[in-house]
Amino acid sequence: MELPSDAIRIQEVTPAPLALASQGSATVVAWVRVDARLVNDKGWRVTELRTGNHDWATIDSLSAALNQEKQERARGELELMVKALERFRKDRGFYNRFRQSRSRHGPSHSTLSGTGNSRRSVASTL
Repeated sequence: MELPSDAIRIQEVTPAPLALASQGSATVVAWVRVDARLVNDKGWRVTELRTGNHDWATIDSLSAALNQEKQERARGELELMVKALERFRKDRGFYNRFRQSRSRHGPSHSTLSGTGNSRRSVASTL
């Protein structure tokens, strides 16, 4: 996205060192000029936004695009978990069993059970 130089002011750039990242990254704190259209129906609410000389974007379409991106990211993360679990099963020949237990002082929780060295968490195999 291109913006006119007077529509954005960068306040701070902080490198974000990620040891396993394939690309460098940073956190940027910036002020961005955004135009908003509002509607007053039982209180003011923003209905559309735009930056620079770009077209107006409805909040509903922005929300739908954001939700789509979050769903795709979550789906990818779930696929990674499935692959890790399958790799665990292939390496060990079984899944560990989870036992449901109840505490007198709190909600129920799951406990990993198994034998020998199989008590390591699945996360350690990722």
